[in-house]
Amino acid sequence: MSATRIGGQFAPLSMTLDWKIYRELYRQSDDPLWGMFPHPPIGQIAATLGVSKVTVWRRLGAMQKSGFLSGFDVMPNPTLLGVGLAAYRVNVPDRRARVRLLDELESVDGVMSAQLDFGRSAVLVAVADLPAAQSRRERLIQRIDGVEGLIRTGACWVPPCPSSIPADSWRFIWELRQHPTHTIEELAAALGISRKTASRRYSTLRAERAMLSQYLEDFTKYPGAVVGTILTLDAGTDPRTILPAARRLYPDALEPPSILLPPGKPRDRPGFLREVSSPASAEHEIAALLAIPGVATVESWLPGVSRAYRSWVDARMFEMMARMGVAPGPSVRDGSSAPAERAPKRR
Repeated sequence: MSATRIGGQFAPLSMTLDWKIYRELYRQSDDPLWGMFPHPPIGQIAATLGVSKVTVWRRLGAMQKSGFLSGFDVMPNPTLLGVGLAAYRVNVPDRRARVRLLDELESVDGVMSAQLDFGRSAVLVAVADLPAAQSRRERLIQRIDGVEGLIRTGACWVPPCPSSIPADSWRFIWELRQHPTHTIEELAAALGISRKTASRRYSTLRAERAMLSQYLEDFTKYPGAVVGTILTLDAGTDPRTILPAARRLYPDALEPPSILLPPGKPRDRPGFLREVSSPASAEHEIAALLAIPGVATVESWLPGVSRAYRSWVDARMFEMMARMGVAPGPSVRDGSSAPAERAPKRR
């Protein structure tokens, strides 16, 4: 058995308030993959952590202002647009090319998001539409300077939802997509409906999973250091048999969701994301992980930057609303897309 480490060392867990709040954002979300909505339950987070709501609100505001929580990607469930989603791993060995990759992907129609970590590769999510369109999209990605390999890793998990939604719901999702930090009152005013109607529509779309949302994060701007740990298991080992012991070692870590699996289903390679203090020798942590029956190797990775690409969804939403006779907002009519807002608002 073997283990790889960053700089030959692991660092012990150091739980700052920012990390505790970030951890609770995931733990108290609808689901950690598609249910990360603006306006998190600040009161519940404050009660869980034993701090005031004002403290949580201010720390979240600081994380957003710094660019760590860089925005939100609110979107209709892709099923409503008639497509699925596919995940890819892109090999980009050159560091400068990896940085440019995020901008280059803007011109590839159908790419939905990209996650760029500190390594040789990036993870992309793109629409799974007609085979010819997918092949063309894959060729365009492979032609980007610095890309040396593209592997489709599988179909992304998307929660089930109704087969259709009313015209007013499309307009509601559009408004929230353009202005994700709007309060219910602001959404109601923008749409010309009552607060009660706006609140009910918001709750229904979330509960039916017709509306999804993700956080966009830039770990290069997190005030501390965050490290991910991936466990490779011996052949035939059920991940559920090793998770309790691993969780005891990392009780305050996040378990990042797999884009290929529904929430709650264990990954073949369990992962943990945790905040660390300054690097320090901790060989006993590696030994403890490797001592868990079924664990073959321990690897570490550094999370980086995530970005969402809006043009494909915006265009399809515009077409959908036009067919239904829904009057689009100004940002649709002039052909532009408003950027995702970041400043937090107290509810």
